[in-house]
Amino acid sequence: MIRLALVLLLVSAPAALTQTASVSGPPMEVDAATRARLRAAMTRDLKNLVVAEEAYFADHAEYGRTFARGAIKGVELKVSPGATVTLIYVTRQAYAARVTHDWLPGTSCVMTVGEVPPSRKPATTAEKKVPAKDGVPVCDSK
Repeated sequence: MIRLALVLLLVSAPAALTQTASVSGPPMEVDAATRARLRAAMTRDLKNLVVAEEAYFADHAEYGRTFARGAIKGVELKVSPGATVTLIYVTRQAYAARVTHDWLPGTSCVMTVGEVPPSRKPATTAEKKVPAKDGVPVCDSK
């Protein structure tokens, strides 16, 4: 009897699993606490970029213009899930970057390092904030 129950359980388990559904992607609304956590992660991503760019600079005497991917050499950076870091402006001695997150459309954080010309300084997406200090990220608050 125990064998029969075990066989029935094993046979019926895959059928039960096929009846479940999975939903992926950003939620329709993000609560204030989650928004704060995601902005904190975006800020960490930009601070981690500073560390990664400085490591690249130590090896190459210039800042990296691209991110490493597979066999492609570049700045080694791991970002938070759902985040995208973009290098907006890069010279041998300076760079500007923006980070966005899939769950926070229309929101961004930006940062500059080195002498970035005023015309190339990035502004956040929603509130048009511009970084005031070298290496200090600034984010939209919405």
